[in-house]
Amino acid sequence: MKIAPRHTKPSRSVAATGLELSIVMPCLNEAETLARCIQTAQQALEEGGFTGEVVVADNGSTDASVAIA
Repeated sequence: MKIAPRHTKPSRSVAATGLELSIVMPCLNEAETLARCIQTAQQALEEGGFTGEVVVADNGSTDASVAIA
C-alpha cells in the first residue's frame, strides 16, 4: 500500500479561485496555549498559500484568553 505524498502548496492558485479560509477555535480559559495555537493556524494559512482568518470564539473565559486573542 502506497501513501500519497502530502502537498504543502495547493495544486491550483488559491488567488485564482478566490477561496478564503476561516479557522475557528473554541476557547474557554486557554491562556496557556492560545497564542501558540493562533500562531500555528496563521502559519498553516501562510504555508498553504491561503487567504483567511483565525477566529477565536471565547465562551466566557476568566483568565487572559480574551486579551491574548
